[in-house]
Amino acid sequence: MIVESMSKEKFSELHKDLIKNNFVCMQSDSSEEIYSYLKKYLSVRYTYDQMPLPEMEVKFAKDELDKYQIKTKIKLPQTGLDLYFGSINMNIAFKEELLKSEKDMEDSSHLRKVYPELISEDEIRKIKKMIRKLRLN
Repeated sequence: MIVESMSKEKFSELHKDLIKNNFVCMQSDSSEEIYSYLKKYLSVRYTYDQMPLPEMEVKFAKDELDKYQIKTKIKLPQTGLDLYFGSINMNIAFKEELLKSEKDMEDSSHLRKVYPELISEDEIRKIKKMIRKLRLN
């Protein structure tokens, strides 16, 4: 989960809310220590109710690509979850341009079949260009 950078106090409130809802940070119990990781643009991991999986990776947006992911987030009604996800175009671009494993390419193909109405090839090209500029240089 990429979130916009926030103050230590605001992060402390977020951390308290996660703990209250049975999440545990794998790096530390201290919100100050966790915040120090995030300020260095490192990710931290939360698990739910002492379960090792699934885990939620949290990090502050570090560049215009991360900020664009936040700006273009979407809810996917098919999931039944009241959560935002990275756009389908963003997921396809990352899988095809940055990750490129056989599994990522299969996932990309699957996303193209399942969500054809949400796909914009122009948008995917734009995101791939950003990936090349910001992550592959």
